[in-house]
Amino acid sequence: MKQAITEKKGTILIVDISGYSQFVKQANNITGASVIASLLGSIIRNNTLDFQLSEIEGDAILFYKYGATQPDNGGVVPV
Repeated sequence: MKQAITEKKGTILIVDISGYSQFVKQANNITGASVIASLLGSIIRNNTLDFQLSEIEGDAILFYKYGATQPDNGGVVPV
């Protein structure tokens, strides 16, 4: 039996930490891991547009959201 394919429109948001590779090379393992974990946690906690967390890999976070995603303030998102 074939399943019907349902189309959903949405947005994919990829957050990537600039300078991650260089930072990891220069920092010791414990400090680097602690700083990156704290930064990634902060990004996830401050997800004010209610995107769904899909995946974390290295220094990147993949979020998605179905439907409209533009905030009421003209697209400016405070960070």
